[in-house]
Amino acid sequence: MSTPYVAVLAGGSGTRLWPLSRRNRPKFLADVGTGRPLLAEALDKALMITVPDRVVIVTGTSHARATTAIAEEQGVRRILVEPQPRDTTAAIAAAALYVQRREPSAPMVTMPSDHLVGSDGWTESIGRALHCAAQGHLVCLAVVPDAPATGFGYIHAPQQPDRRHHDPRPVLSFTEKPDLRTAGDYLRDGNYLWNTAIMSFHSDRFLELLERHAPDISSGVATALTVSPSRPGSTAWSKIRARAVERAVLEPAAADGALMAVPAAFTWTDVGSWDAMAERPNGPYLADRLYQQDADCYVAASAGKRRYVLLGVKDLVIVDCDDVLLVADRHHAQQLRQVVEALQARGWSDLL
Repeated sequence: MSTPYVAVLAGGSGTRLWPLSRRNRPKFLADVGTGRPLLAEALDKALMITVPDRVVIVTGTSHARATTAIAEEQGVRRILVEPQPRDTTAAIAAAALYVQRREPSAPMVTMPSDHLVGSDGWTESIGRALHCAAQGHLVCLAVVPDAPATGFGYIHAPQQPDRRHHDPRPVLSFTEKPDLRTAGDYLRDGNYLWNTAIMSFHSDRFLELLERHAPDISSGVATALTVSPSRPGSTAWSKIRARAVERAVLEPAAADGALMAVPAAFTWTDVGSWDAMAERPNGPYLADRLYQQDADCYVAASAGKRRYVLLGVKDLVIVDCDDVLLVADRHHAQQLRQVVEALQARGWSDLL
């Protein structure tokens, strides 16, 4: 099997991690406790399974300079710049077409740049996914749930009789961010996995399924990349329908029997909300603080700021940035998108 290409998707706004994540510093450029931007962490994982010349980053014009600076520190120089955000289908299609024009039917891995992935089990899991993709499948890497999380997407992929736990499973359906009761049912059922948004496939196979299930996006991306392989034409790109890859390609591929899930052997979190952050072990981004035992609170602050004393409270997330202080109930952390929308409506653009 040839060395895979790895497409790293560096986009999104990360509004549920506000005020750490901002318009000029989206989640993938932020340090969430590791001492480095999430994009640098993602590139580390990419370079565990390939070489710098086979890494392609897809990002937007607003963050191309910052993305390039981080990438060049790790020897990665292939940057594909989207004129406007058009969701994950167009981004992945652009990367697949970019790769296919250099090496037809090349094996690929696509991954978000704003998740945290553990190193243990990473190469092993990717190896299983690539082996499955070589048989003509699109493959999703998935994680066995350990809690009824409502902020993640779920994959319905029943374990097959007489197969090992980490062996590929056919995917039947997707559910995006279920309510708490449904998430609890999924956890008890045991046949539902968290969707990591990490995938593997051969470039021509993905493009074939894209043409079948979303021909308008397929032709739109091809037209946009006619101008330049790394900088799509703005006019053509702006006409592409924005659509998540799960809806445009993966769900119909599952109906065709072309989609598999590989349960991952690595740890994973999408760092999607402060509630999810509070579940992680304390990292260097945590401020010095003192609070009563079992208070289940989380404090995040820039280095050098004041210390924090919490008394008689529980389930709080406190995020102290230079220009704004967030105090929120952990159980409402998923609603931060609404706060950001309210700030925008009020005209407080300096906080976005």
